[in-house]
Amino acid sequence: MSSRGANVAITCSSASSLADAQTLAQELLSSEHGAIAVRADLSSVDAPKAIVKATLEAFPDGVDILVNNAGTAFFKPVGDISAEEYCQVFNVNVLAPLLMLRVEDHM
Repeated sequence: MSSRGANVAITCSSASSLADAQTLAQELLSSEHGAIAVRADLSSVDAPKAIVKATLEAFPDGVDILVNNAGTAFFKPVGDISAEEYCQVFNVNVLAPLLMLRVEDHM
């Protein structure tokens, strides 16, 4: 998308991923398009708003394209998955994409 002129916000959830996201953002900046890296934990219901806020601060003209590709899972027998783990998977895989769309529509 960057090669086609899009400004890009790259999101990640961990400190180790942030370094890679920042490196990629720097590479995209060298192609004369805007790019930022944003760290946010999508298992938190506040994360989508923080991501969109940071994106709009960097690119005030708005968001034209949203690509949701975050996902998580626990690879163990269903009976061994705790309620907290299930909620984390649901929040990242189901709730976060919905909240990203809703926040983006209102900003």
